[in-house]
Amino acid sequence: PKGNLVSDAQNILKLWREHFSSLLNGNERTAPGDGEPDSPIDYGGADVPLPDREEVRIEITCLKNNKPAGADVLQAELSKHGGEELISNMHQLLCKICSDESMP
Repeated sequence: PKGNLVSDAQNILKLWREHFSSLLNGNERTAPGDGEPDSPIDYGGADVPLPDREEVRIEITCLKNNKPAGADVLQAELSKHGGEELISNMHQLLCKICSDESMP
């Protein structure tokens, strides 16, 4: 119930159960690919430079090993061993996202 104060223990437990169930089952509003972010990022009209290949290489190298995959289901170890082809493709993708200001 949005906007209603829940004070009894049973209803509080029910709300938490629903919340965590939706997170577990992927029904939460923040699921990957589920629309726009909550608030747009405003850079004050300033142009943000496109990332260069070296920045992409550095960020991939800095990924931590032995961590569970995130929402994108990509393991850091796989990205690190992708070589120049992965860096090139990732760079092209990031530049497209920045230029178009939308996800492909």
